[in-house]
Amino acid sequence: MLNNYRNIVICGYFGFNNAGDELILKTLSELLKTKFNNFNEKNITVLSNNPEQTSREYKVNSIKRWNLFVIIFTILNTDIVIFTAGLFQDITSIISLYYYLGLIILSKLLNKKVILLGVDFGPIKYKFDKLVLKSILKFVDRIYVRTEGSYNFLKTNRFLNNTNLKYNIRLGSDILFSKNIEYKPELKTELANIYLILRRPDKKNYISNYFNIIELCEQLIKESNIKLVFVPFHIEEDMYFILEIVEKLPNSVTIMRWNKADNLFNIISNADLLISQRLHGLIIGTLLFKPILGISYDPKLKYFMDEIGLGNYVLPSFSSNKIVFDMIKEIWAEREHIIYKIKQNLPKLQSRFNLEL
Repeated sequence: MLNNYRNIVICGYFGFNNAGDELILKTLSELLKTKFNNFNEKNITVLSNNPEQTSREYKVNSIKRWNLFVIIFTILNTDIVIFTAGLFQDITSIISLYYYLGLIILSKLLNKKVILLGVDFGPIKYKFDKLVLKSILKFVDRIYVRTEGSYNFLKTNRFLNNTNLKYNIRLGSDILFSKNIEYKPELKTELANIYLILRRPDKKNYISNYFNIIELCEQLIKESNIKLVFVPFHIEEDMYFILEIVEKLPNSVTIMRWNKADNLFNIISNADLLISQRLHGLIIGTLLFKPILGISYDPKLKYFMDEIGLGNYVLPSFSSNKIVFDMIKEIWAEREHIIYKIKQNLPKLQSRFNLEL
């Protein structure tokens, strides 16, 4: 039990102004402090890209995630190391994958308990990366994957053939599903505003995405008189791309920027329909019982939408405006059914969250 531990280190993509990861950290740090009486800000240390901001915002200790000597000293003086969120993939960055795997090896060499809490696996493109991942994961004490899709990825790629992994892997859920949000869904008769959470495309698809999104927005404004609200999740990565799009659209288009990650619940609560290219945009929309449309090639969005019963409302990209526009109309027409599906499946995800470490 966690009550037997004195100090914890939390590892993840923190201090980069990415709303989803900041929400995870806020939720987890509050859970540790409230659920376990012997925990306070002195007992929790977070590896962060911006330690001063992280310490100030979440009332925890924080150290630079790149300072190896400080990391070694910190882990040496802790009891348990927790890794959380979608860390284990090699599509966006191989360096990132090996950074976290290296921290796992370091923690085990220092004889510390290692927990993977609410994590995703995949996509992993290279066979060598899968082999390394499989070799290291068998030393992890407990793994809670956050979706059935991620669990099936491990099963399909024979990770579960290893006895240690088979015993230590559990099906959990995202940490945000531990939150108790009192929200009563409103079934509006008219689609007045759509909130969009966009992510900056890679260089290869930047231009095509730029023009496709502008055309879609123009079509929505012209044919349906809909107000569009853009919500940048990753401030540094997404804001410039969103600004470029907004410059080409009428003045009625709005950008709403969050100051604290928790603000996103208030911001998104005003949406009639939410389109998101980021997983935690969809999770927030689900917790607020919003009609949602996911757009991404990243399988973790499809994993999540499948589990919430809305797997049909995921598109790979903005490549066809007609398909996206028709999907928006279909989602609005089926909004009562969508909210019913969320009500039906949300308790399952909430009950799967486990903080027994």
